[in-house]
Amino acid sequence: MASNAGERLEGVIQFGEFKLDRVRRTLSCRDVRLKLQPQPLRVLELLIAKAPATVSREEVFREVWGEHINVDVEQNMNYCIRQIRLALGEDSANPRFVETVPRQGYRFIAEVNGEREHTVQQLPSKPRSNLLRWMLVGGTAIAAALLIARWTARSKEQSGLPSNVSYVTTYPGDEVDPSFSPDGSQVAFSWGGNKSDNRDIYVLPVGGQHPLRLTEDPADDVSPAWSPDGLSIAFIRRADEHSGSILLIPALGGPERLLHTIRMAPQPTVTDIDQRRLAWSPDGKCLVFTNQEPAGDHALWLLSLETGATRPLFPGRASGFEDTSPAFSRDGRKLAFARFSGATRSVLLVQRMTSAMEPEGEPLQVPNLGPRPHSPAWDVDGRLLFIDNSIIKRFEIGGPTKTVYQGDAHLRGLTVSATRLIAVRTPFNFDIFAIPLRPGGLSATGPAGPLVSSTAVEFHPRFSPDGKQLAFVSDRGGSQELWLADADGGNPKQLTSLGAYIMGYPRWSPSGQQIAFHARVQDTFQIYVLDVAGGIPRQLTNEARDTTAPSWSDDGKTLYVGKMIPGRWLVYKVPAQGGSEEPAFRGEGGFPVAAPGGKLLFYAKSNSFGIFSRALDHASASSVEERLVDDYLPPNGGIYPFDDGFYYLGFTSAGVARAFRFYDFATKKSFDVAPAPAKIGRGLSVSPDRRRLAYCAEIEGNADLILLEWR
Repeated sequence: MASNAGERLEGVIQFGEFKLDRVRRTLSCRDVRLKLQPQPLRVLELLIAKAPATVSREEVFREVWGEHINVDVEQNMNYCIRQIRLALGEDSANPRFVETVPRQGYRFIAEVNGEREHTVQQLPSKPRSNLLRWMLVGGTAIAAALLIARWTARSKEQSGLPSNVSYVTTYPGDEVDPSFSPDGSQVAFSWGGNKSDNRDIYVLPVGGQHPLRLTEDPADDVSPAWSPDGLSIAFIRRADEHSGSILLIPALGGPERLLHTIRMAPQPTVTDIDQRRLAWSPDGKCLVFTNQEPAGDHALWLLSLETGATRPLFPGRASGFEDTSPAFSRDGRKLAFARFSGATRSVLLVQRMTSAMEPEGEPLQVPNLGPRPHSPAWDVDGRLLFIDNSIIKRFEIGGPTKTVYQGDAHLRGLTVSATRLIAVRTPFNFDIFAIPLRPGGLSATGPAGPLVSSTAVEFHPRFSPDGKQLAFVSDRGGSQELWLADADGGNPKQLTSLGAYIMGYPRWSPSGQQIAFHARVQDTFQIYVLDVAGGIPRQLTNEARDTTAPSWSDDGKTLYVGKMIPGRWLVYKVPAQGGSEEPAFRGEGGFPVAAPGGKLLFYAKSNSFGIFSRALDHASASSVEERLVDDYLPPNGGIYPFDDGFYYLGFTSAGVARAFRFYDFATKKSFDVAPAPAKIGRGLSVSPDRRRLAYCAEIEGNADLILLEWR
């Protein structure tokens, strides 16, 4: 049984194969650190400390959250218990550690051992300096000795967990799009080289140090896919913002062969983020690729290498979706792929295929997943592996979905061989920064400095109307929640505890007394309104479709929101106190922003450059659309209006963030205010006195390849 009730355990608490380090505030399994956010970790620690007694939800809430914040106890407890069970690899029906006591609470039921020593093995850090990274590229044996973690081997029947996890690459910049050779001895990937300039295709023996550079074109080469016979590698070369080519090159290097030209949307789009775009049929006769349709959607097409003919894989498919990340099963009779309905929303589908490469029946949707599963890959036993919210899972048709590995960072891009798997690992950390501006706010007086920072993710900053406070979204408390700080970033406090998968776009009411935002707590994004003085967020919408990005009218009586209709975004008007919705105008639009004075509404369009405006008057439903700028691309950045113009994030024609800009109403021209960082995040705000511009950006975001092995 568990330890005696109330026993004060110091140092390391051990139960089963797990260790909870009370000093370092970490949970590990066989010396591998698991990802468990602070609030669920504190709940677990409290249950262990009180064991074998049952702890009520109210007691847990008082101990963990305190009484200084009004939140939904039921929703927060459900989230924390769900995260604890996910980390411990158990389910509520057959608990080994945390038991639910109906109508009473929870109790910890495993035997606990306390230790006085503080010598838990930590995950070795990968080298961070450019010097060490250069040494790795130069051929030392450091990378081979670097282990992210080592787990004592367990039988496949017991857990299916990897016996070893290690780095494959630790080079400067981002190594992405891994593809195993058929024998599993080598990996092809896309990398910008030591200078992190244009991307090329490289090949590296797994465990080796010297990658072979296959391509040297000034354009970006991405998405390598090894042919089934191991002799060649297909890849995509982006020619310009709208087109690319599928090419073939010998695996040992040599002349390239053009296979087909394709259409591609300006970066970044759903199909350019985290997703594979090429897959070979197992017989080596066909390639499935992602291609942009004339209507703008991305769909899967089939290319015959024997005839060069191409055709859509799903002709007549419904519009409004992005299909990408194809992966054939080893027998070629099943094709898995990700279908996106937005950048943060997807499903995984498995399509049965005939021997003639024709779809057979309707696709099967992989069940019980999070909001954005992606990167499918098949193992040799015909099971589907994929990434779901930085967790690698395995699905067997007719069987359950199981967790294989829970990472401590953003994961993407799976490739699988017989007993090994390679994924892309990116430390996921966004902070909020502020650029000091000269009087008038039209140019910077110096470089950006940190405004809100932590080891978690902070984004969507928003200054209050009086300039004294800053609202932002952070996951430092265990889920994405709304936070409030002083305008200089000091004294942060959590305002909500919705347990949201995704939250964003906090917008102050004109009075500064309320904040509207969107959040996905269940299946869809909905709009919430929170009284800043305190209370529980009020859910304003309850639609079957995603409703996002609210903006207040000038009088505070109406919210303009984006609503996802199949194939496009539309702008709707919602009464701030609740009530029936109605379209704001006829035509496509999203991410609306009402201008001061209540006369104009600014908006953008999904996967399309530009900021557009319409007059807000009694005839707004039929008002004329005007395109104001042509270098803005949602959803990163934002539109922040003033009486004389608006700030926005300007992009290059290739979809790369270039500069923070200001559009002047009087001259109808835009000009640069300050350069934009390379890895910009979501959100843009300018203080009311126009002396600071706040944004968020990724830090320490270099992507490396990691190897998971089963023995």
